[in-house]
Amino acid sequence: MELVESDGYAVNEEVDEDDITFADGYTVNEDEDEDEGVGGEDDDAYMIAAYGGDSDPDSYMVYGQLPSDSDEDSISYGDEDGYGSLASYGNNWGDEEEDAVNYVEAASYGDPNAYGSYGGGGSYGYGGDSSDEYESDSDNVNKLLKEEEESDKTPLLIQPDADPKYQWTNNFRKFLSLDDSYEKFSSLGRLAREFVFVAETFSRVIVSEIGLPVEEKSIKPIDIGGIAGGTKFIVQGVLFKFALDDHGIYDGDANAQKAAGHDLKGLMGFFLANVPDLHFPLMTVIDYLGFTLIAISLLPLQRGSLKYGSSDGGRTVFHAIPELNEKMKQAGTAMHLQGHVAGLNQPPDSELTYACGDIEGHLGVDGRFYVLDFARTFPPEARLKGDPSYRGGILYRLLRPELVRSNSTPLNSDAFTLWTSSDPNRRQHQTDVKKATHDLRVTIVPNCARECVEGIDLIDSLDSNRVTSMLRLMHEMGINYRLLGLLRKSVFDQYQTEDSTFTSNAPDKAQRACMIEMVARTVKAVIKLRWRTSVKDQKYATDEICKYHAVVVLNLMCRGDETSKRFWNEIKAMIFKKFRWAFVGEELEPGFSLMNFFQDSRMMLILVERIQIGCGIKFTLDVLSDLQTTRHFQSEDDFFMFLISDITHVNTITKHMGVIEYAETQSILHAGLSSEGVAAQRLFNLAKKRMVDPEYKTFYSPDVLLRIGKHVHLRIKTAPDHKDMRVFRELAF
Repeated sequence: MELVESDGYAVNEEVDEDDITFADGYTVNEDEDEDEGVGGEDDDAYMIAAYGGDSDPDSYMVYGQLPSDSDEDSISYGDEDGYGSLASYGNNWGDEEEDAVNYVEAASYGDPNAYGSYGGGGSYGYGGDSSDEYESDSDNVNKLLKEEEESDKTPLLIQPDADPKYQWTNNFRKFLSLDDSYEKFSSLGRLAREFVFVAETFSRVIVSEIGLPVEEKSIKPIDIGGIAGGTKFIVQGVLFKFALDDHGIYDGDANAQKAAGHDLKGLMGFFLANVPDLHFPLMTVIDYLGFTLIAISLLPLQRGSLKYGSSDGGRTVFHAIPELNEKMKQAGTAMHLQGHVAGLNQPPDSELTYACGDIEGHLGVDGRFYVLDFARTFPPEARLKGDPSYRGGILYRLLRPELVRSNSTPLNSDAFTLWTSSDPNRRQHQTDVKKATHDLRVTIVPNCARECVEGIDLIDSLDSNRVTSMLRLMHEMGINYRLLGLLRKSVFDQYQTEDSTFTSNAPDKAQRACMIEMVARTVKAVIKLRWRTSVKDQKYATDEICKYHAVVVLNLMCRGDETSKRFWNEIKAMIFKKFRWAFVGEELEPGFSLMNFFQDSRMMLILVERIQIGCGIKFTLDVLSDLQTTRHFQSEDDFFMFLISDITHVNTITKHMGVIEYAETQSILHAGLSSEGVAAQRLFNLAKKRMVDPEYKTFYSPDVLLRIGKHVHLRIKTAPDHKDMRVFRELAF
């Protein structure tokens, strides 16, 4: 049996009558056995320690992998923030990210303005004392817990003598438990905003001091076990941890940053499941100067509190409390996750685990149930026949929650890993995930391509907002951004010859939108890598050095000399690795340069705007206006030149649970329910506009809409006059 490397599972390359063959050529093999080719006696085998929770340095699930017998002519592709080069382009940055830094560094020249070389080297405040609005429980804050041993270690600890105002989790739980009202949602929104403000503020300090010796840091790191989360800090009741690949688990920092995003998505999945008496921390993910930190509110846990899941790599799997087991089943079912036997050497009739095996359900010191470690909540994508291998891909190449929810069958979070080695149904669960991956590529992406063409045809010209709309549509349909290349190819395949009812340039706009975003994300990865490298070398980092590095890259984009041409060739090679199927037709030829797409000022303006959004760069209005009127790009003698002064500052980029938007919308709605006439009409219009926003409509589950409907129905019955009754009925419909 010939096996190829496939992050945590072995794929049988032999085709037999048991294979499932799809019309487009994908082949899914059913006769695989993930126990084969896992470490063992093979000298070429290697092992990857994958994230099993921060609770224990030894608690990392081991996924066996075999190196593939790769075809020398094949192209190895990577993920959205991966690096690599296509050999035919002749300018290989290699496999190490550091090589990319060296390459772009070589593009610096003596004149600090002409060539971008340096020649060297949303806050929210609330006044007053609001401590009386926050719940204080001295029993929960009596001591700082020590590092836990083995299976009952926990990374989220309560600080001694903490200000009650910063018992974020307690207040989050308290406000959520209140009856729906304006007071409930305004308090919830305020709490969420304050948490984001604290997280952003201290993340800036932690990142800025990353190059300082420990004794000189104003916020000292702490040691509470675990390696996947990197260096950790606790301040103001919040645990901060870097998303870095210090131990080679993720095959690069960029992929570790993706895993941090998956942690947030997993938490949101549990939160939106709305299971009574199942509690969670507040969480936000902050990107600043190329670094990503996860900020989590502390939980009231202690030694021995783990009652569900595993923190020792699957050696011990807990299902200790039937009530908690049932609640986890309800949450997993709501997310359309397949229950399965999780862990190593478990009896085949063991209690089923819903979500990943390293999810942790705890009984807090306050007698309540808390859940943490959400990074692998959703299943990894399947590696279909012909796909390249991604080291550690099961940790960051996950299926989106929208796809999992809409799939015809529930999906196993632990598919293709040794977490399912004891499950008698593991092969069927693998087949289910393979089919979902196949349907995503063969059916859903082409459907999205058609909608992109129709949508883009509705406007006169392409702009950054249209690109944003395309990306939002992708997520709504359960499509990962790493499939932008496939989306672009699907547009090309469907519209290159057929006569459609759309204007002739509509498909071209859709393809250009995809290309702009792929280039922007690739350039963003280059800039962020340079930022991380330079910030680590600074005793105290500011955004000034990051402005310089951004200008170096931006000027390489706009010049037309040989160094700039090499830069664009390398960007093309990286896109080949980051986004499969990105290029079509003549673009596949080695001599075709991406510079051809960005001669037009509008295309360059949109690209710069997308880079600005992705990196958190804030440009002056003048430079964006000048870009619109510039006629020449990539000209050796006449080109647009960025200056360091064109960048005012570098912002934090914050992703949070969406509680702020949800709470604000609900507070507006309930304010409207208590108002009349024009005021009620205005508030309802604002609430409706927010509720249909694709970014946040996932908050409005049937249960939430039913509660809103009951409030509206009651208000209709009590409306003082017919005009107000009409207003409330409009909201209801």
